[in-house]
Amino acid sequence: MKLQELLSYNTHWDAADIPLSSYALKRKAFHAAAAYLQSRVALVIRGLRRVGKSVLAGQLVEATANRLGVTSPHSILFYTFESEDASDLIPTTELNELLETYFLQILRKSVQTISEPVIICLDEIQNVDNWQSVIKKYYDLSDKLKFIITGSSSLFIGRGVESLAGRTYELELSCLDFQEFLQFVGLDTSFEVACTNRTLHPPR
Repeated sequence: MKLQELLSYNTHWDAADIPLSSYALKRKAFHAAAAYLQSRVALVIRGLRRVGKSVLAGQLVEATANRLGVTSPHSILFYTFESEDASDLIPTTELNELLETYFLQILRKSVQTISEPVIICLDEIQNVDNWQSVIKKYYDLSDKLKFIITGSSSLFIGRGVESLAGRTYELELSCLDFQEFLQFVGLDTSFEVACTNRTLHPPR
């Protein structure tokens, strides 16, 4: 893992503040995850492409940073494993090297000596071979790490699934429902309630 590649995904390290999401509106899945922001469990967002997993992950990173009191931009890591060839998995060693490069060259600490909360956001992780074993290893090494992970709907199908049992809270993100659509287009959601409660009569 080249340090320059890591820097290109984390331009906020050159800023004085933590990264802020550019999307103000929150989906129901965001509010469902709110109770787990301060817990040890890794937040796992599953879903099809283009349903907003990366947007939700960014919002959860910002909210988690606020909840945990993270003030240093270097304490937040972003990386995406998006690949055009989904059949060719990225070797497990690359995820290991990514995290070790971050700890040793950016934080300048071993994972065992981290004393402040660190947020690690990994996008499209289904493209990494045996990623579960790597997350489990670092999860068990430090209680200061908060993982926020996105991946395909089939993320937990395959080997190594049981290794993360009890260590994750999973969110299945789908397309906008009707209430969310009304909110996103700026309509009063009470419109949905009125339509739902309206008694429909057959034509005469």
